[in-house]
Amino acid sequence: MFIRVILILALSLFMTLSADDELKEIYKTGNEVSMKLLKNLGKNLKKEMKSSGIVGAIEFCHTNAYPLAEKFNSNLPEGISVKRVSSKYRNPVNKPLQDEEKILKAIEDSFEVTPKGLLQEVSEGEYKFYKPLRIAKPVCLKCHGNSDQIPAPIQKFLKENYPEDRAVDYKMRDLRGAIVVTIKKPVTKDSETAETEVEVEEDK
Repeated sequence: MFIRVILILALSLFMTLSADDELKEIYKTGNEVSMKLLKNLGKNLKKEMKSSGIVGAIEFCHTNAYPLAEKFNSNLPEGISVKRVSSKYRNPVNKPLQDEEKILKAIEDSFEVTPKGLLQEVSEGEYKFYKPLRIAKPVCLKCHGNSDQIPAPIQKFLKENYPEDRAVDYKMRDLRGAIVVTIKKPVTKDSETAETEVEVEEDK
């Protein structure tokens, strides 16, 4: 009964793309923005892991992930914003809203194959695009696995800096969360997202 309710809820929340050009443009914009954010954060994280190892990488995330996302947002066109959400969040700022929580639950329970993206109509003229995120690489478990997989220095850092941490005990292919792009007005070709690069400035 519970799963059936979630399935019905999911069908009522997800927009099915038709030949409507406006919806296609909104979906395209949401996908492009989410991919650019992932690429941007991933590039900076890989750079830090290469120079400072896994401990340096998690310290980097703690200090820079949110400011990088905010700077990324500031470069987006008016009416578009992006964030990361997770039911098992590490930073409370990534706690999903009620409707986002329902979408995450539906993705986890209702799809045998993870969709590349989902479009939700929030209200007239406002949409949310969801890019599901899975635990895709073993290295992810160094920070998000169980106590046997997370090195002691990382566990110590998490305990000291994330007292409300829920982002552990994941397994490979588990749903980690989603990138959510909110689009508050119809998107036309004239308002396509520009290339948005955010670098961490190094101390000189």
